[in-house]
Amino acid sequence: MYEAERGLFDLRRGRFLYVTAPDGAAPDRAALLATVEGLSDDTLDGVRRLGRGPVRLAVTHHRARAMGLTVDRPRGMSLSLNGEDPDQILRLSSAIGSCRKTGELREASAPEMAGLTLARLGGLLPAVVSNTVDPAEAPELRSLLESRAVLAATTTQIEAMAADVRVELTYVSEGPVPLEEAEDARILCFRETNGLLEHVAIVIGKRESWPDPVPVRLHSACLTGDLFGRKGARSRRRQLDGKRDAVKTAANRSQRGGTRALRCRLPGAGRGAHRGARSADRLGPHDRALR
Repeated sequence: MYEAERGLFDLRRGRFLYVTAPDGAAPDRAALLATVEGLSDDTLDGVRRLGRGPVRLAVTHHRARAMGLTVDRPRGMSLSLNGEDPDQILRLSSAIGSCRKTGELREASAPEMAGLTLARLGGLLPAVVSNTVDPAEAPELRSLLESRAVLAATTTQIEAMAADVRVELTYVSEGPVPLEEAEDARILCFRETNGLLEHVAIVIGKRESWPDPVPVRLHSACLTGDLFGRKGARSRRRQLDGKRDAVKTAANRSQRGGTRALRCRLPGAGRGAHRGARSADRLGPHDRALR
């Protein structure tokens, strides 16, 4: 499973990953994968150069339907590409009902499905580019794998990582953060052990004087709503304001303090900022206000 975690970090960095299925002797059971989100010219060139077939675009069945492709089964789909560059591939995989199928369409292979799983776990657009490979036929790829310049993972390892639903937090740091109506407050930062998400807690008062039970308020982080005031996220902004006021009220009612406010990064948080930026880039200069 550690190989899958390292592979996920490389995909998030825009690098490609070598993925094999248990029956790796089959023609489509080993592939080089890279996520469409963050795909660079160099990474795409590597997938194209080191592979032995045409580069393909694999998407989840939900994304395929949204693109306008015909999907008969609840499984990811794989579409052959025709020399598109990273921007063209991103536009193709982000299309809504306007995809014109120009290449061969089939169900995604096991390595492609594993790549889509990693993209989902990493909070990325559910789309990957892939190419079947055989290190025995590609000395350059074999050398990269042996030197660990390119990481490898199996579909079994990726499935085990996806099935592990435990959330383990590691304490990172803390410091004073005086609030308007609660000066005796501290902020504590935590990071999930897989390194993907961070969470924050604000505590009021001294731990030894906290009441039992301790009042706790939860808030799901939303960058575009909390910071930019995006219209579509204003309800979340009101939620945050309400929780902040509740924390202050609880702190004022209890001389001993002890209130906690937890700001959590839920899976999927942050995706709206990336997609909103891409949407704004496609709009005209007078239409780019956050919506």
